[in-house]
Amino acid sequence: MKDTLILEVTNKTLIVSAMISVPILIPGLVVGIVVSIFQTITSIQEQTLTFVPKFIVLIITYLLVGGWITQYVVGFAKEIFNRIPEFAA
Repeated sequence: MKDTLILEVTNKTLIVSAMISVPILIPGLVVGIVVSIFQTITSIQEQTLTFVPKFIVLIITYLLVGGWITQYVVGFAKEIFNRIPEFAA
């Protein structure tokens, strides 16, 4: 029984990790690709050109989805804390 519970919690943890990281990673990836294509076309190889746009997009994205991420993580934490007695059984 404990093995099944541990596998279930581990599975849920991996899903939660993916759900909270994807909304931040996808915009950063898209901006990185767009900036890389722009650098290739214009032959500009400035390092700050890749950092600044990604940083700005990531901050904006976090401001947009940060509340949802926080609610999701708090809900998951509540679920885990409520299931602590199951681990002792």
